[in-house]
Amino acid sequence: MKGAEIVATLEHGFGTYPGWGGFPHVSGIKYKFNPDRPTSQRILEVLYRDEPINPEATFIVVTNGFLAAGGDGIEMLEKEIIESSGPVEEILTTHLREKETVVPELEGRIVIVRDEETENCE
Repeated sequence: MKGAEIVATLEHGFGTYPGWGGFPHVSGIKYKFNPDRPTSQRILEVLYRDEPINPEATFIVVTNGFLAAGGDGIEMLEKEIIESSGPVEEILTTHLREKETVVPELEGRIVIVRDEETENCE
């Protein structure tokens, strides 16, 4: 996907926020959004490797089958599938079984920015 498509995918994910569905969970990028702004203007910043994402650069995106098939109306993820590793629940189960301990922590990947406050939520 092009960087601009990634930003558009994030914007789409907030089309119904705070309603159900579509909230974009990410890894490998960080972004800030303002839920008080009008739809399609909520993404304030997207960083890849701590630099603003290049809208013209091409990225390999990993996702689950639901979203890859256009789930939650995210048609911009309907791209050529390079590799499929199986159902996400099986991959996650295998990974968790291989770990001795899982320690969740906030990583600052998603930051909510409102008029006078900021909140890390993932």
